[in-house]
Amino acid sequence: MKQSTLKIGTQLEIGFSILLIMVILLGVVSNFQTNKLLSETDILFNHPFQVSNAISKIETNILMMDIAYGAFLETNNEGSRMHAIQEMEMAASESNKFFNVVKERFMGNRTDVDRAYIAFSTFRSLLEGQVKNTDAKSNKNIEKAKIQELRDDLFAKMSIIENFANNKATSSYNNSVRLHKDLKVKLIVIIILIILISLFINIVSGIPILPISCKGLAFTVRIMYFSSTI
Repeated sequence: MKQSTLKIGTQLEIGFSILLIMVILLGVVSNFQTNKLLSETDILFNHPFQVSNAISKIETNILMMDIAYGAFLETNNEGSRMHAIQEMEMAASESNKFFNVVKERFMGNRTDVDRAYIAFSTFRSLLEGQVKNTDAKSNKNIEKAKIQELRDDLFAKMSIIENFANNKATSSYNNSVRLHKDLKVKLIVIIILIILISLFINIVSGIPILPISCKGLAFTVRIMYFSSTI
């Protein structure tokens, strides 16, 4: 078939049909990979980030409870002691709120969360019991040792949760990098195939599809690559 046997309109129809196929193919590949990247980003934000942040807040509040209890023991002023009790109660309430976040978001073994919460409840109960104990000041060295032991045990249990969250974050990030590389490879393969097909049509039919394809391809790739990096 000679180029002269086809009308210009027919040549344009063939050229734009190839461009349409390119847009559809690149769009499908780009959309599929972008959805995978979005899924990894969602996991990264909703699990590791939220859990690690909650664990950090819980640890801070536990230290505040410990400090407030120490202040309670060191003073005989009723106003100061009430203030220390209020500080402990506020920190405990905040810790409960962030434990709920961990329970909701954590993607690992639920037993780890339950163990950490039981350790927190034990730690909190001991502090509250000591506040109510009128002889607490006379035994403060013994009780401080118990509190420190429970606090260290609680931190150890929470570190298991935090380590899992950090490992999950690393895994999600590595998956995102891999998916991004896969997207670029697939786009390159599709581009090469389109150029080869356009070249074949150009040689066999004499229709100058290749220049049209290359111009449309350059524009299409810029759009698709930009959308994949958002």
